[in-house]
Amino acid sequence: YSGIERSLKPEVIEYLIRFIEKLGLGKISDIYIDEKTLEFTVVFDYTLESNELSNILEELGETKEKIKCYLLEGILEGLLSSLLNMEMVAEEKKCTLRGDKVCEFYIEKI
Repeated sequence: YSGIERSLKPEVIEYLIRFIEKLGLGKISDIYIDEKTLEFTVVFDYTLESNELSNILEELGETKEKIKCYLLEGILEGLLSSLLNMEMVAEEKKCTLRGDKVCEFYIEKI
C-alpha cells in the first residue's frame, strides 16, 4: 500500500473541489481521474482569474494564443503535488481568455 491509493479516495477529490470553490477561484464542472497514470483533468465553467484578466487583456501585452490562468494552474499543481506527495505538473489546455467555452487543466506526475 503506497499511500497513493489512499489519496485518490473520493473525499480527496471533494476536498479539491471545495478548496478551489471556497476560495472563490472558480466553478468546477468536471473532474476526470486516471488512477493508473495519475492524470487529472479539471474543467471550470469559469475562473475568477479569467474573468478579471479579460478586463485588462490589452494592457497585459500577451498574445491571445499564450494567455492563460497562471495562478490557478500553479494552485492545482501545488495542491495535487501536496495531496499525492509527488511532483505534479499542471497545464491549462483550454481557457476562456483564448475564446474557449471553459478553462480546462491537465495535471500529471513528472
